[in-house]
Amino acid sequence: MWEDERGNELLISDGRLAEILGPRNLHAVVLHACQTGRSNARTDVYGVAGTLVNEGIPAVLSQQANFTYESSQRASKAWYATLTARRGFAEALFEVRQALALADSPDWSVPILQGSAASLVPLVD
Repeated sequence: MWEDERGNELLISDGRLAEILGPRNLHAVVLHACQTGRSNARTDVYGVAGTLVNEGIPAVLSQQANFTYESSQRASKAWYATLTARRGFAEALFEVRQALALADSPDWSVPILQGSAASLVPLVD
């Protein structure tokens, strides 16, 4: 959640978030909020993740539906463990889903990866 200078909730559009993050030359963005990966091709609504990818963020891990707090914690652990082992984003998504499935989480298929073709290769120096 974003806040203004007085601590009040501040709503930021997908486009504005892309403007903030775009110039930072990020390799990836992880969105822990529910439904940030939802889109609708019939209405050209890309959702938060799709908008970030369309604006140049190479990889975005997001949630296509509601996601429990416990699953979010487990997913984060698997995601960052895989990336710090210098493996790619696609492999990290696989590890996230596997960790959730092994824990019998019904929301194992909620995390999705959106990005460019370059986001599918492992990270290198």
